[in-house]
Amino acid sequence: MYKCKNCNNSVKDIYCSSCGQKVEELITVRKIIKEFFDNILSLDSKVFLTLKLLILRPGFLTLEYWKGRRVKYLLPFRLYLVLSVIYFLLTPMVKGRHYIASKEIGVEEKSRALIRITGSSEDDDVDGIIWLDFTNEEIENSKIIKYFHTGILIAEKRDMTAEGILYSSLPSSMFILMPLMAVIFLQLLYRRKDLFYSHHLITIIHLHSFAYFIFTLSNILIAFSPYSWTFLGLISNCIFFLYIFIMMKKVYNESLAKTFFKFNILLTVYGITLAITMAIVFGSKIFMLGYFS
Repeated sequence: MYKCKNCNNSVKDIYCSSCGQKVEELITVRKIIKEFFDNILSLDSKVFLTLKLLILRPGFLTLEYWKGRRVKYLLPFRLYLVLSVIYFLLTPMVKGRHYIASKEIGVEEKSRALIRITGSSEDDDVDGIIWLDFTNEEIENSKIIKYFHTGILIAEKRDMTAEGILYSSLPSSMFILMPLMAVIFLQLLYRRKDLFYSHHLITIIHLHSFAYFIFTLSNILIAFSPYSWTFLGLISNCIFFLYIFIMMKKVYNESLAKTFFKFNILLTVYGITLAITMAIVFGSKIFMLGYFS
C-alpha cells in the first residue's frame, strides 16, 4: 500500500484511483525526456497514423472525429500544435540555409532590403520592398508615426527584412482567422441544420494542420534547391488548394459543381481577409518594436 504523492490517496496499484498519477519513487532525466515527448507532443504511434491519414486521406480525420471515433488519433488541437511547433522550429533553420545558398549562387541581396523612410535617409538607390514616406515634421507631431519610425530603424539594425516579417506574420494570421473561417463555412457555405460551429472548426483545424505540413516541407526543399524556389512554392500552393477542394468534397459530400463554386467563394473571402490580417499583424510588429524600445 502506497500513498499518492499528488493527492495523498491510498494506492493499491501503480496508478492512483483518485487522480490517475503513476506511483514512482525516482524521476530520472530519461523519464523527464520521455514524458516530454509522450505527454506534450504525443510522439507515439498515434502521431504517425494521424499524419499518414491527414496527408493521404483528406477529410478522413474530420469525419472520424465527427462520428466520435477519436481514441486512435491525435486530437485536432494537439495535431495542430505538433505541426505548428515543427514549422516554427524548422523554418528559421531552413531559411538560414536558403540565405547562405542564395549568396553562393549570386542572388542579389538588395532585393531583401527592409523599409526605408525618405524623411530620414538620403539613400535613394535602395530597392526596398516597402517604402514609407514619413517627413520629419510628421514624425515629431505624431506619437504613432514616431513609434513606427523607431520600430523601422530597430528592424533595420537587426537586419530584419519586410519579406521576413511578412512571412512570420502568416502563421499568426492564419491562427487568428481560424474561428472566422469556421464562421464562413457555417453561415456562408454550408448552412445545414445538422452541423454546428464545432463541426466546421474541426474541419478548419485539420486544414491548417495540413497547411503547416506542406509549407514546412516546401521550405525544406527550397532551402536545398534555391534555383527552384519559385517552382516549388507554386507546386506547394497548388497541392494545398487541391487538398482543400478534395477535403470539402469528401467532408460535405456535395456535387463537384457545388464544391467547386463554394471552393472559389472560400478562396476569395479568405484570401482578402488573410491579406488584411497579415497587413495588420505586420504593422503591429513594427509598432511594438518602436513602442517597447
